[in-house]
Amino acid sequence: MRVKSFGYNIAFVENKVTTIVPEKFQALRKQRLRWWYGTFQNLINYKHLISPKYGVFGMFFLPVSVILSNILMMLAFIIIIYGIIVNIFNIIYDSSIGLLPRFMFDINLFSLTVFFSDPRIIFSLFGIIIFLVFMFLAFGKGNEKINFIDYFLFTSVYGWVLTAFCFEMLLKWAFRFKINW
Repeated sequence: MRVKSFGYNIAFVENKVTTIVPEKFQALRKQRLRWWYGTFQNLINYKHLISPKYGVFGMFFLPVSVILSNILMMLAFIIIIYGIIVNIFNIIYDSSIGLLPRFMFDINLFSLTVFFSDPRIIFSLFGIIIFLVFMFLAFGKGNEKINFIDYFLFTSVYGWVLTAFCFEMLLKWAFRFKINW
């Protein structure tokens, strides 16, 4: 970002990039917290790059793919955690007044129409389609054998884990906790 702020264009070379992934979860957490913290510091230090002067980088890449996508993932994370907590409290409250949770499955054409017209379901189905397309592309193009369960866990869990790490970093930054390098 520093190079871009001096007005230089950055060219990318098509090469594989690898990183050594820590074997323990705690080490992975520390590494990702450092990465998020560095990203956040750069966004603060180079916020002037969000400008038409920097072209696609300043008008799309930084605002949309870096800032907006992270904000949306954190909002989704907060909403999911909130929903889980509310449901747990509702079950506890209902149980305390003598109501037992009932799980009813009433399937008819109207309920199916309402179900499939819900934007969350539409986006989920779209996500599943993208997941399957990329999985088949990975199976077809790569020389390595890919385990479906590992791929599914990586694509469905890893993004949420990264979001939790980002949320943790923001809390540490807001409350001025020291982040160890």
